[in-house]
Amino acid sequence: MVKAVLTTQGAHTADPIPVVAQMLKEDADSAEQRRFLEATRGSRLANGANVIRVVATCLPFIQLFESCPMGDVKSYLGHMAEDFMTLAERGIIMRFCKEIACGVHALHEVGAIPEDLALRCCHLTQDMTVKVGDFGLARATYIEDYVPVGSGEHLPVRWLPPELLEIYDQLPDQEDENDRVEIPRTRKHGVWSLGVTLWEAASAPNRPFNAVADSAFVLTAKTAPLTLAAQIGPLRLEGADAEAIQSVLELCLRPDANARPDCDRLRSYLDDFYSSRMAAKEDASLQRRSRKSSSSSSSSSSPEGENEGDDNSACD
Repeated sequence: MVKAVLTTQGAHTADPIPVVAQMLKEDADSAEQRRFLEATRGSRLANGANVIRVVATCLPFIQLFESCPMGDVKSYLGHMAEDFMTLAERGIIMRFCKEIACGVHALHEVGAIPEDLALRCCHLTQDMTVKVGDFGLARATYIEDYVPVGSGEHLPVRWLPPELLEIYDQLPDQEDENDRVEIPRTRKHGVWSLGVTLWEAASAPNRPFNAVADSAFVLTAKTAPLTLAAQIGPLRLEGADAEAIQSVLELCLRPDANARPDCDRLRSYLDDFYSSRMAAKEDASLQRRSRKSSSSSSSSSSPEGENEGDDNSACD
């Protein structure tokens, strides 16, 4: 992957657009080319503000994506770990969760189920908007998140549902990349991965299912799928935010795939919750300003009262 600048010609000026270029090796065979394009089909088709946009495709080797200069969300929240509760109080964590759900919903709407959905595959634009998508760097950047399964393929096992892990674990060894067996992903698979990703955002920088060792994870998922969800770990969020995310997790991480809801239901719930949360926060702020204004008006007749009002203003 390389960073570049694409210049588009506007009506009166040329506006430089920072992009990320993803390139496939020139000697790639037809199967590799197909996988290269299929991996970003959702980004090309989805019409959503929270999906990384493909700016241009130069068949068959280069794709240009809109740049997300603030990096992936996992890295960002890892750097901000000590300020997590401040971000939570300001509503930023819940906004991240809502935007991730919106991005996944937009992909599901065009039939695109991300093969790799995790916080490391969600990126931040200059204005801190979350975009779901991967520039092809996640596997190289977070090697520890990809664990070999029975087929020999390295997979993000902590983000995949039990029923999918069981299929992968039963596949024969894939010694060559061209022998790779494609397992169709469903929206129900995607909802499980969404749940784990939301947990990551609400628990950063902790690792999901941290009490379960990598070497035992697939076996645990296969033999005890009914109890796996309970081992994901505690949330760092508190209060109503934690209750909202917990209620979503209980739906996403159901062991019966058919019992998991569609992403649209989860997106709608988180969107409504966030809107109500921010409206309540604005109301509380208006009430504080109103009380402060009333207090200042009633005390302005005396020097003592004026000084006291100035002190309160300084504290605020």
